[in-house]
Parts: sequence; C-alpha cells; structure tokens
Amino acid sequence: MRGANWAISATAATAVLLTACMARPWTEHKWPAWGFAASYPGAVVEQPGSPGGNGVPPLLFAVDGAGEDKDLSVAVVDLSAADTPDDAAMNAAVDRLAQGHPVQITYWATGDQGQHMGRSALIDDGAGIFRTVHVVVFQKRLYEVSGRALGKSSPKVDKFLDSFRLIEPVGPAPASS
Repeated sequence: MRGANWAISATAATAVLLTACMARPWTEHKWPAWGFAASYPGAVVEQPGSPGGNGVPPLLFAVDGAGEDKDLSVAVVDLSAADTPDDAAMNAAVDRLAQGHPVQITYWATGDQGQHMGRSALIDDGAGIFRTVHVVVFQKRLYEVSGRALGKSSPKVDKFLDSFRLIEPVGPAPASS
C-alpha cells in the first residue's frame, strides 16, 4: 500500500512540474551571425568561445538556458580548419559528449524539408539522468543542441530540441573570444 501511495505522489508531482514547465512562455532567440535560432522557456546566458586543442576543434559560441533551464544548450564548433568529413565530425562529437557513458545513436534531420542530416544521441549520464543531443554540420560549423532531464523523455527537452533551426548566417562569424 505504501508503494502505491508513493507512485501516486510521484505521478502528481510530475504532473505539477510538467504543467509549470509548459505554462511558461517560450521565446525564440535568433543568432544570425552564428546561423541558428532556438526557443527557450526563460532567459539565456551566452558563453564565449574557447580555442580547443588536443584534437578538439575550437568552440566558437555557446548559449545555455538560465536558472532551472541551464541544461538546455547550443554550442557552435568551428570546423573550417578540419579535414574531417561531416559524418566523422558528428560521430566524434557524440563520442566526446558521451564521455564513455552508454549512448544510443539515431539519425536526425533539420531544415524546412529535412535537408540537413545529423545525429541524435541519447546519453545515459547515470542515476536516471539522460542527455539528448542533436549534432549537425552546416557551413563548416558543427552545432551541438542538447538537453538533460530525469528519464529518457522530457517534454521540455523535446520542445527545446524541436525549436532549433538553422538559418542562413549573416556575414562571417564573429571572432571567438
């Protein structure tokens, strides 16, 4: 009987959190210089780039959700100096992000007609925490779009990932910091 009460309480708590999450307004943010747009349920924090090294390409730009949405992120990686084919770059990104954790990889497409093929990876970070990552290459940039949640599926993570879209960059990318 105590187990049934726990299950009912857990279900009710999940419903309350889900309702609160979905009730917040989502705003699309565009970064034309970086070639993408994504919607977040709150404020965002832009992160400067880093030089890379040890086989890791330079990070040009990253943006994360703020506060309780900090597990929603987009990173833009520079592939302009790499001789690596797009497929190999996407596979290497998934391997780097998984950090040896179990991962399930499928194909994923973005664009109005699904013209940009990428990878979707479900990474088991342990303790019931899963990270869903979409990676795609567009104009010599690798985009890593990710969200973390308790459990394999999260409406908030799904909504975030579905909101990501590539847009034609306006001019060359700004210099990384």
